[in-house]
Amino acid sequence: MRIFLTVAEEKNFSKAANKLFITQQMVSKTIAALEEEIGSPLFVRTTKKVEITAVGRKAYSLIQNVVELSNQCINELREYAQSTDEHISISYFTGLRTWIRTTFKEQLLEVIDRERISWNVNSDFMVIDEEKKEIDCFFTFADKAVIESIKKSGDRVVIVDETRMKIYVSSSHPWAKKGKVEFPELRTEPLISMTEPLWTPDGTLYSSYNSSGKGNIYRPNMGSVLDEVEIGKGYTLMAEMDDISQRYDVTGINLPVSEEPIYVVAIISCNSKSTYLDKLNNVLMNVAAKRLNK
Repeated sequence: MRIFLTVAEEKNFSKAANKLFITQQMVSKTIAALEEEIGSPLFVRTTKKVEITAVGRKAYSLIQNVVELSNQCINELREYAQSTDEHISISYFTGLRTWIRTTFKEQLLEVIDRERISWNVNSDFMVIDEEKKEIDCFFTFADKAVIESIKKSGDRVVIVDETRMKIYVSSSHPWAKKGKVEFPELRTEPLISMTEPLWTPDGTLYSSYNSSGKGNIYRPNMGSVLDEVEIGKGYTLMAEMDDISQRYDVTGINLPVSEEPIYVVAIISCNSKSTYLDKLNNVLMNVAAKRLNK
């Protein structure tokens, strides 16, 4: 079609061949084949120039429209290909490892090929901007205030689970004496390492300890130090979230118990180009329906 249009515009087989960087023989064969297919000559050839016939003029009008539409389709397909990614990258906070494995992963694998998904464990509570560009979905803990903050950034937030942190301490702990908690027969566990997270009563803090026996309590979504606590022996604190449980020997923690729920949320990046976001969203909705209505 492009050869025909070029010959019609140049009115010369040789010039058309030079413009298209092909041989004149190829131009002649292509036009002859098209004329045979149509059943009528498209050009009248003379020794000096080529004249287009009435059928040729009609063909030029129709074929020009087809080529323009073809170019438009190719450009749109090229833009679409550049804007999509047949792969989905999922990252999640370390504390959600068990939840991902037992509650979410298998359902997602049922609708998305295993090879299309990359899983990344992230020790940071929130994904930093540089990483966020490479991650389509990030799972983490968040309260209502954090959820609203994330939404303002343009990312989509899907609440997929809810928990109220249950805190247990040994019977000699002041909390137990005040009747806030009950925990019979807790065995003693070793002191936690500085890389382990500690969930505190309100479910929004965790602690990182150093070898000196002191540790900093952080609010993970803010990344700021709130207080320094003394680490001692003799008390056991256990944070339990459904199928996620951690137990540590600590003392010196004196924080209020909060009834405010902490959510497991999926943050879907507004920069994501994955073609699997709709499937991911359907899986999230199914998980949320089961977990939030349990």
